[in-house]
Formats: sequence, structure tokens, C-alpha cells
Amino acid sequence: LSRLPAFAEKVARRPPIATKFEGSTPDERRSVEFVVCAPNGVTEDLRAAVDGLSRQTHRNLGVVFVTSSRDEAEVSSFAASLAPRFRSVLVVTSSGVSDGSTALWDGLRRTRARYVAVLDESGRLYPNHVASLLEALENEGRASLAYSGVVEVERDAGHFFKRRGFPEGLGTPRIEETRRLLCSEPVRLERVWSGDDVVGANAFVARRDVLAEHL
Repeated sequence: LSRLPAFAEKVARRPPIATKFEGSTPDERRSVEFVVCAPNGVTEDLRAAVDGLSRQTHRNLGVVFVTSSRDEAEVSSFAASLAPRFRSVLVVTSSGVSDGSTALWDGLRRTRARYVAVLDESGRLYPNHVASLLEALENEGRASLAYSGVVEVERDAGHFFKRRGFPEGLGTPRIEETRRLLCSEPVRLERVWSGDDVVGANAFVARRDVLAEHL
């Protein structure tokens, strides 16, 4: 974790990659559609999340926005501005947009790509996120889903870790920490049965056909 700030800064300095397809048709077999829920319209967080998605090294990406009828015009305008950066952009209205799972399924039913994923306002993806997970899926033919670890970042100071080598008591130095690593281990069934979050909501890419009976 101590090296995360430097790595994040390095990633942030990378120039935007070209996301406009020219001259050839994207490979349908490697297309990925992200369902992006926008329950609050076009917020700064939503813009930041989608901007990170547009900078993926894997460029064969589509976006399905799910929003309310109240915010449809605003989200549609935003979506239109993104057309040059993605293979496809679609806006879906949902009466259950305030209910995350309902909105998610409404969006997934409108996907058509071979692979699907989810991104919400709070999610930020490293540029190689999609490419790495697709490689894992393609190398392991039996797998239907691949996922990464998740780094949770607090905007305000929220995590504190005691420094080693100092005794307990008043005045003990502490290191203020705003990041922690989540969902960084293989899934164990006992954790699934206990209801623990074992895969981060923004951390996976899945084959759409495994969801076919529910879509």
C-alpha cells in the first residue's frame, strides 16, 4: 500500500489513449459492455468514473447508462458527447433506478456484447483493468468471470494504523491511512455462504452467456 500513491500518480500522468475506431471493425468476440448506473444524473463522480473507463488500453468498449426519466435528457446529452470515445453508447430509463440491483438488471438486459461489466459513480479503473481480465478469461477457457482486487479510498481520513515499535498509551504515534485493500483473495465458499462481499462491484468482467437465463 505504501507504493500506491506513487503508482496512482504515474497512471494519472499517462496521456489519454485514442478510443475512436478507424479503418476496421472491432472484434466482436472481445467486445465488453459496461452497465453504468446514474441515479443522480450527471455528477462529477460519474464523469470521473466514465473518463477512467474511456482510457482503457482495451478499446472495444460499450456503455449502457441506466437512469431515471427525470434525468434522461441530461444523461442522454452526456452520452452523446461520449460517442467518439466508445464503440456504442446507450441510455436506458428504469423505474427502479434508486434500487441498485433493479437498475443493474435493467441495464444488463440491454447489453449485447460477449462480455459484460459494471461501473458505478464511485469506481475508478486502472487503464489495464479490462485488458488484464479479458486475458485471464481467454487463457482459462472454463472460467465465466474474472475479477481484480479493489483498493478502497476514503476521501476523509478514516483509517489509522499504529506504527510498529512504539508502546501502547497516550502519545503513541499513528500513521494516518486513507486506503485499504479489499477483495484481494480467491473466493472461498464459506465467505459466499456467510454473505461477505467477495468480488467488488466494479472489479469483474463476465461472459454474458452465463447470465442468459436471467436476461
